[in-house]
Amino acid sequence: MSENSSNNERYTIRSTPPNLRKVQRRAYWPAVFAEARECPGEWVRTEKWFNRSTASQLASDLRNCRRRAPEKVRVSGILPGDVWETRWENDPTDPDGDHFYIWLRFDGASPSVARLEVVDR
Repeated sequence: MSENSSNNERYTIRSTPPNLRKVQRRAYWPAVFAEARECPGEWVRTEKWFNRSTASQLASDLRNCRRRAPEKVRVSGILPGDVWETRWENDPTDPDGDHFYIWLRFDGASPSVARLEVVDR
């Protein structure tokens, strides 16, 4: 007999969960990339802020996505051959020093990927 059952202590209680509405989650990164692709060569900043380590890692992943096989890219919405330039830092307009933003610039598709396109004759 376990110690818990000897003194009738329980770790759960009977309860019906609240009726939670499921919120439709929008794919964040594909929308960000689509907006940035609309203005190639121009810097855009994410509206959303991140903590320091997340901003650093995401910026690195985006900058290096062209070096990874498409199936190994860790951010959804990246297209094969995408070339992104990124920066991450605090934004001077946000007084909270724990908020880090990502600036990104779409520099087009890598020429090596563009050459691989199949032309239907």
